[in-house]
Amino acid sequence: MVMPLIDSGELGVTQAEADEAARRRTVPPPPDVTNPEFKPTRARRKVWTVGEKLRILRLLDAAGRGQIGEILHREGLHATMASKWRKEQLKGTLDPANPVKRGPEAVVLTPEQIENAMLRKENAVLKAQLQMQKDLVEFQKKIANLYGVLAD
Repeated sequence: MVMPLIDSGELGVTQAEADEAARRRTVPPPPDVTNPEFKPTRARRKVWTVGEKLRILRLLDAAGRGQIGEILHREGLHATMASKWRKEQLKGTLDPANPVKRGPEAVVLTPEQIENAMLRKENAVLKAQLQMQKDLVEFQKKIANLYGVLAD
């Protein structure tokens, strides 16, 4: 069905107003950023706690055929994430009583290593002081030579 053309004069609108209305943007304007109540937010990735992971895995274990997809959709999960959690559970890294600490392992120093580090630091400070004193003596020699030349 083809819509009949309506003359803009029939609507009580001038041709210029009709043209302006046709040129207007159809996209809503951006939010007013000068409004103090406007706070732009960035999407944040969901962080699952160990308890939530275990709860969802128990739900998936109890689910019948065809219900797994429904649970994953309701929880906002992808199947690969659930399978990754299952592997972590089988390895034992998904134990709430024994959480896995991330990052490099802490280096445990022996008392001898601690003392050695302190002595190296002290040695570096003493070397810097000795170099300053040598430079001062060298400067004094140059000043003495300069005054000796001027005194002649």
